[in-house]
Amino acid sequence: MKALDVKHIYPYIILFFGAFAFLLLCSPLSPLSRIISTGDTSVYVYCAQQILEGKIMYKDIFDHKGPLLYAINIFGLIIGRGNTIGIWFFQIVSLLTSLFFIYKSIRLFYDRSIALIASLSSLFLFMMALSGGNLPDEYAVCFISIAMYYFFKLFGRDSIKKKYYLIIAICFGCVLLLKPNLTIMWVVGWFLHLIFLIKDKNVNALKTFFLFSFLGVIIILIPFLLYFYITDSFADFKFCYWDFNQAYSDPSIKNMFIRLTQRAYLYPIYRYCNAHIFLFSFLIIAVVNFKYFRNKKLIAFIALTLILSIIVISLGQYLLVFYYLLLVPMLSFTFAMIYHFVQKNISYHSTLICCTLFLLINSLSLSVVYTLTKGNLTPNLSRQNIIPYVKKVTNPQDEIAIFGNSCWVYSLSERQSASKYIYTHPIIFTNKYGEQIFNKYYIDIETKKPKLIIVSDKASINNYSQLLSFIHSNYSQCENFDSGNIECWIRK
Repeated sequence: MKALDVKHIYPYIILFFGAFAFLLLCSPLSPLSRIISTGDTSVYVYCAQQILEGKIMYKDIFDHKGPLLYAINIFGLIIGRGNTIGIWFFQIVSLLTSLFFIYKSIRLFYDRSIALIASLSSLFLFMMALSGGNLPDEYAVCFISIAMYYFFKLFGRDSIKKKYYLIIAICFGCVLLLKPNLTIMWVVGWFLHLIFLIKDKNVNALKTFFLFSFLGVIIILIPFLLYFYITDSFADFKFCYWDFNQAYSDPSIKNMFIRLTQRAYLYPIYRYCNAHIFLFSFLIIAVVNFKYFRNKKLIAFIALTLILSIIVISLGQYLLVFYYLLLVPMLSFTFAMIYHFVQKNISYHSTLICCTLFLLINSLSLSVVYTLTKGNLTPNLSRQNIIPYVKKVTNPQDEIAIFGNSCWVYSLSERQSASKYIYTHPIIFTNKYGEQIFNKYYIDIETKKPKLIIVSDKASINNYSQLLSFIHSNYSQCENFDSGNIECWIRK
C-alpha cells in the first residue's frame, strides 16, 4: 500500500501530464497538429516508408543517421498503420521514460520536491531544444537518462551489479546506432569506473564489467549487422554513417574555440531558457569545493560529462538547437543541486520559494511553448496545396525529384523519388563529399527524367548551372507554392 501512496506517485503523474500535453500540442506528428512535418522529420519518415516498400537503407536511399532511428520510424508506421501517429506514440514513450529516470536519478540524492522541480526544469530545456521532434537526439535522451540512473548508482552508492553493466551497455548500443557523438557519457563513465576498479584491485568486478558490457553492446548490434550482411549494404552504411558524418565536423582549434564561446551558454536558447546559469553555477561549485564533497566520484563524473558534452556540441560546423538535447539528462543534477542549495539555506517556506524560482526562470519558456502550440495548430494552406497538385499532374507510378529538403512531398503525395538522394540540402554543400553527391544526383535526374521536378531551395539552384540548364531545356514551370518559395517544373 505504501508503494501506491499518493506522495509516491504524484511526481510521476505531474511529469506524465506535462510531457503528454507538450507533445500533444507542439509535436508536428501529434493527432492535433495541422501542419506538415518538414525538414529532418520528414526525411526519416520517408526513409522508413521506403524500407517498408522493400528498398535497402543506405544502399537505395541516402541518409546519414543511425539505423535505430529508421527502425523506430518503421515500427511507428506499423503501429499507426501507415500514419505518423504511431511515431508520435514513440515520442511520448521516449520522453516519459526520460523524465521518469531523470526523476529517479535525482531522487537517489534529494527529496521528492527537489527531484520533481529539477525534472520539470529538464522538461522545459527539452521543450526549447526539441525543434520539431522525431530526431535521433530526442530518442537518445531516453537511453542517456536510463544509463545515467545506473551510473549514478555505480558512483553515488558504490553498488555494483551485473544488471547495471548490462543495462548501461544496452543503452550505449542504442545511442551508438542513433548518433555516435552522443555517447560521451559512456566514455566518461566507463573510463572513471575502470580506473576505480583498477585502483581497488577488484579483479572479479573487472571481469564482470568487461563481460556484461560487451554482452549488452552485442545484443543490440547483432540484428543490424545481420541486416547489413543479408542486404550486402555494410559498405554503404559505413560511408553514410561514418565517412560522411565526419565531413560535418570541424576539429580545427581556432574554429572550435569560437564555437565553444557561443555554445557553452546554450546559444541560441539562452534568452528563453536559463539552464546555462545552473550549468556554470554547478561547474564553479564543483571546481572550488571539490575536495569538500563526500562523493567525489559522482561530482567528477557529472562535471567531466558536462564539459565534454559542450565540446562535442561545438564540433559541428552548423549550430542546430537540438544539439542541446544531449545536455538534458545530466543538467537535471545541476538543477537539483542549485534548488537544494536554496532549500537548505532558506528555512521559511523553502519549497514554495524553489517553485517560485522555477516559474520565474522558465516564464519565457512558457511563451515559446505557446508560440509553438499556436503555430502547430495553424495550417499552412499555401504549402499544403502542393500535395493535391502533385497527385493531379502525376500518376502513382511516376517518379518525381526534389531539389532542396522537402521529403514530406514524397510521403504525402505517395510518389517515389527519382534519385537515391531524396534531399540535397545540406548534403551537397559538405566540403569533402558535396560535389560527388551532386554529380550522382544529377546523373539520376538526367537518366530518369522524372515527371515533375520540385525546387524548394531556390537560393542554391542558381549555383548549379548544369542542373538549371537541364531543367529549362526539358521542363516547363507550371506552378508555385508557399508564397513562391516552392517551384514546380513539369516534363515537356
